[in-house]
Amino acid sequence: MTPATRLDLNRLELKHLPCLGSASRLQYRQAWFRIQAAALLAHPLSQGEFLLMCVTATAQQALQAPWVLLRVADWEAPAQGPVPNDNPGLLDSLLRCDILGSFEPGAQNNKSWHFSGQIRLDRAAQAHPLYMPTPALLQQLINATLPTQGLLALGCLRPNEQTRWAQQALPAWMAMDDMVCKRTAMLGKTRYGKSNIVKLIVQGMLDHTAHSRHVGQLLFDVSGEYANTEPATGQITLASHNRDRCMAYHLNEKQGQSGGRLLRFNFYQTPEVALDVMRELLPATATAHDPLRSLLTCRLPLPSKNTAHSSEPSVPRALRKIMLFWTTLSAAGYVFDADRIKAWLIDHGMRSLFNPGFAPGLRQTAFLAIHNRPAPALPSSMASLLEEMQTMAKFRMTYANDPQLMPNGRPLFDAEEDILMRMVCDDSGRGPEQMRGCLPYHSAQAEDFTTDVVQALNQGRTVIVDLSNAAEAVVRYFAHKLCVAIFAEQETKFRRNALSGHYVQIYFEEAHTLFSQQETAMNSVYARFAKEGAKFHIGIVYATQSPSTLLPDLLAQTENFFVGHLSSQIEVETLCQLQLAFQGCENAIRYNRTPGLVQMLTHSHRFVVPIQAQLYEGRPLLVA
Repeated sequence: MTPATRLDLNRLELKHLPCLGSASRLQYRQAWFRIQAAALLAHPLSQGEFLLMCVTATAQQALQAPWVLLRVADWEAPAQGPVPNDNPGLLDSLLRCDILGSFEPGAQNNKSWHFSGQIRLDRAAQAHPLYMPTPALLQQLINATLPTQGLLALGCLRPNEQTRWAQQALPAWMAMDDMVCKRTAMLGKTRYGKSNIVKLIVQGMLDHTAHSRHVGQLLFDVSGEYANTEPATGQITLASHNRDRCMAYHLNEKQGQSGGRLLRFNFYQTPEVALDVMRELLPATATAHDPLRSLLTCRLPLPSKNTAHSSEPSVPRALRKIMLFWTTLSAAGYVFDADRIKAWLIDHGMRSLFNPGFAPGLRQTAFLAIHNRPAPALPSSMASLLEEMQTMAKFRMTYANDPQLMPNGRPLFDAEEDILMRMVCDDSGRGPEQMRGCLPYHSAQAEDFTTDVVQALNQGRTVIVDLSNAAEAVVRYFAHKLCVAIFAEQETKFRRNALSGHYVQIYFEEAHTLFSQQETAMNSVYARFAKEGAKFHIGIVYATQSPSTLLPDLLAQTENFFVGHLSSQIEVETLCQLQLAFQGCENAIRYNRTPGLVQMLTHSHRFVVPIQAQLYEGRPLLVA
């Protein structure tokens, strides 16, 4: 079957389909059949297999009658002894099937058949024979509701853990456009193939958009299996296989990661967010002590381009706060690039680049009191600025009542500057040393990585953020920072009517830490992804072992599902309550434990299709 082939049952000959029996009882969602023992012996059945029911046994009438698609749910074996050779029909079995829907003929001039979630019950149950579809017909049935273009060969039909499926492996497809701007759930316990399916989908999207570049993808890699740019011989990762379209960011220096970038802040050039970052990333043992705890309550300003030309007295104070913060960073061992800082000051409109603007008399008094020498020339470099600020901080802490610290009867320094100065002058070991916990996230050459990531997504590239071996707080921080930036970018485009058919896909692992039920009371970016993402052309793919801990609204509004093994009854019930299509698949979810065996339901699929996912090898899997 080629992807362009549409389901056409008009030429179906009943004589080619094995008849297993006829219905004994029908409901709109379930059917019971008497199965002939000889037919069951010739055509063994197992749970999860697909069967067909016709409205009539007459071949001519069957051409225009709906064909009902069934899934084997349960069966009751005969209670008698061995089957007599002369009359095997005496010991028929009772088979229960779930009714998935019906394929009905289209308009008079349209040979294609369409799927309906309902069936007609206008004849007696006995008038509905049960057939086993041929492999060719079954392949058409499971792919019949998909579009004709953009199809990914994700795996093969596999109703259960039995091995018979491999004898006639029937390709099962999914539409790549079903992923775009949609919510997708990867559910299942760890080590059962969720990450492999993510790789297949990401690779499929890269192949699908090879020319259009209209979808950018962002993956938060908490295990490090996507982002390795130079894996061991014989191994392949998304980043190593797609070097031209993938960008990999790493938290740590890694041997052999020459193709990746470091996920770093330049705290000197991002004072407005530096303390927020430190508050999230510093260990609790450090932030529990003063004066660091007091420092983290401060708010550092971001100088605007009008700062140097403003006559407001708050402007030099704002600059002094930033320069005092630089002094604490330097005391804690954070390296700086003086030329980059100079360029940054010029870009923000500064004229006296390294001069904090202290009065000449105060400078003379401070240097004489602290260093027993006259004040040097005004600071003209980062090094001389740091000396100036350290001197002034020690003078303020030692001679707090000096009249020159109260010009015009008003304090020269405010409470936040006092906090910064105490940090600079602290020799107890609880001062600048306590700030060293963020050294791994600092680089003097770092740019704003959020801007780079957003730009890459706008270009249709795939960005992989390697957060492996990072603490949960670090994962949450970087995920939140990037998600907020992406949402703001897409929202701005929406308001300007500039989305222009461009989309962003974001992949989350361990989603229960981000999309938890505690987020329901907050207007978090993750809750907005779940509710408003489609409007702003944002699709999300989230993987978790615990669907019961997620936002109920998220599961209820999710269009695509890939469900592996879940052993908890609570987790299975939660899924089936919020997505009714999985009712009847409970046993498959609970008892199938083969890696890669998942129950697939996408936006285009009208019923759940059990598949054995292919192993990611980097090769193209698009069939149309």
